[in-house]
Amino acid sequence: MPGNELCPEYSFQPVAIALIALAVAIGTAGASVPRDDRGAVSAQESLFDLPAPLGPDGHVVIIIVDGLRPDLISAEGAPTLTRLVSEGAASLKARTVLPSQTLPAITSILTGLHPRDHGVTWNTYEPDKGIVEAATIFDVAHDAGLGTAFFSGKTKLRHTVRPSTLDSMSASFLPDASVVLLARTYLVEQQPNLMLVHLPNVDRAGHEFGWRRAEQRETLRQTDTAIASLVAVIESGEIPGPSRVILTADHGGEGWIHERPRSGNLTVPWILWGDGVTPTQLPPVSVTITASVALHSLGLDVPDGME
Repeated sequence: MPGNELCPEYSFQPVAIALIALAVAIGTAGASVPRDDRGAVSAQESLFDLPAPLGPDGHVVIIIVDGLRPDLISAEGAPTLTRLVSEGAASLKARTVLPSQTLPAITSILTGLHPRDHGVTWNTYEPDKGIVEAATIFDVAHDAGLGTAFFSGKTKLRHTVRPSTLDSMSASFLPDASVVLLARTYLVEQQPNLMLVHLPNVDRAGHEFGWRRAEQRETLRQTDTAIASLVAVIESGEIPGPSRVILTADHGGEGWIHERPRSGNLTVPWILWGDGVTPTQLPPVSVTITASVALHSLGLDVPDGME
């Protein structure tokens, strides 16, 4: 059950995750890959060592494009996302969790746990319900003395992370361009090691106009342009040290909704791009691997139970 600002004790296991194709993408080999109960590659059961992390000056930026179906990504409508797919270790058949809603899914992305385990199963901002109790990647990074930042265009994401683990936080009703401007400015000025950027406009357009409609595609084009400006900063050399981007989505959508357990709602992109990553087509990974991949990239141990 979610609770207050107090973080429960958590123990650590050696850093390892079960993603053979991801290991190949960054230069290692592994054994067989287990699958979770929804057909996505799990990072929990088969273990192998990942390659060396980015180092003490490394940066990981997690970009969550709310409501992004993989089949919305095209060279014409989303050239930046298309580039990240082609240059990174990517799956366009990744799977989100059930329920396929923003709060449960993003909490899963940050904790490596399924909703049944982290307890955040609602999807509206309800301050009385408090903050997730399970350890998030920001708990781990903050405890290690790393710089952290969190920028979201939805207020309800305040349920997903303890403010005390963040050096900077913004979770308010904002459009994508404003969220990226905040994130880009902070990245240049403060150079956090771990930063989350959550972009809500594609989801908003889906609910208003319908998924895969022309209006949503135009919204994605604008979001893609905003992401391009963030990628440009990462590539510019303004930020010392190597960097990686993890880009994914909390859910897809069909019609005007995304709650039903259907492929269009559950299938999302998952992309790892940046220093040390070789272009690779990944199997249908689960979004829950994001936590382990981010922590390992920063050279941090992964809490027990986190995929």
